[in-house]
Parts: sequence; structure tokens; C-alpha cells
Amino acid sequence: MVCMRISTDDENLIDDAIVDVNHDVNIEELSRAISEYIKQIEIVELPQEKENDIKKVMQLHAKAAKEILIVNMWKLDLHGLHAMEAVQALEAHLKMIESQVSTSARQRRRSLLVITGRGNHSRGQPVLPTVIRNFLSENGYDYDDSGPGAITVRPK
Repeated sequence: MVCMRISTDDENLIDDAIVDVNHDVNIEELSRAISEYIKQIEIVELPQEKENDIKKVMQLHAKAAKEILIVNMWKLDLHGLHAMEAVQALEAHLKMIESQVSTSARQRRRSLLVITGRGNHSRGQPVLPTVIRNFLSENGYDYDDSGPGAITVRPK
């Protein structure tokens, strides 16, 4: 028999970590919350069909969590960072995407939306858009301006 006991604190952690896909997600917090959520599942005896149902539910939850992470890895908000920090964050994020995403045609067509900000907090001209464009050009990335404060990058 399988019995599931889930603490409401863990459900709230997951709700807090899983935000609208158009907003930033703290992936470490989401991963920790999901791990804590799963640790709360206690196994007891149940008829085989119920056990299979629960396994199916757990598989679907794992698949949904993976999809959330994939959707959210396609947006990177750099505004507020210093130029060097922003370039390092972008480089690391692109490497992560390029190493994790399969080469299927569907996923290769995805583009990373990089939020640089409009430069409202910069003295003079905006710094990040120029620095990010230079990094992308020097490293052979295709990119387009997506409007003020945003750049769309196609990972290699």
C-alpha cells in the first residue's frame, strides 16, 4: 500500500519556487523544494493498481518539473549586473543550455531572451547592451535586438 503525506510547507515552497514562466525562477530553490516534496512521500502497502497510479503521478510531476526548468532556461535577466558579471553570467548560461539541450530540431530553434535593461541606472549611455552584443559577436553567436533592453540569442 502506498500512502502519500505531503507537508503544506513543502507545497508552499514549490508554489513559491514555481512562478509564472514569464518571470525568473530560482532553479536551485525549485530543485530543493521538489526534493523536499518527494522526501515527504511515505510508502506503505496498497493494492498494485493504486501503487501503479501513484508511480504514474510521480512520473508526471517529474516531467512537469523538467518542463518548467526548460521553459525558464530560455530567459536570462542581466539588468542590474555590472558588465563583467553580466558577460560571465551569459557565457555560463549559454554553455549550460548548449550542454543540456538535445539537438532535436524543435529545441535547436529555441532562442534565449537576454534582458539587459534600458540603461536607466547607467551614467550616460546604457552599458550592458553594448557589452553583451560585443561578447556575442566575438563568440560567433547569432542575435537580434528584441526591443529596448532585450536581445534574442540563438545558442550554438
